[in-house]
Amino acid sequence: MNLRYRGVDYQPKNFQVQTITSENYARFLGNTYHIRHPQVSFTSQLSLKKY
Repeated sequence: MNLRYRGVDYQPKNFQVQTITSENYARFLGNTYHIRHPQVSFTSQLSLKKY
């Protein structure tokens, strides 16, 4: 499949996100699904700001 944005061809890049299963679940059309959340490695950047 050729993808185009404003007349320019491009190839999509595969981007995978690490996820973890939570204790929460959802129901949809009679099926139960465990909710998965992205595994975020958060680093505070407050110490990098200088005022």
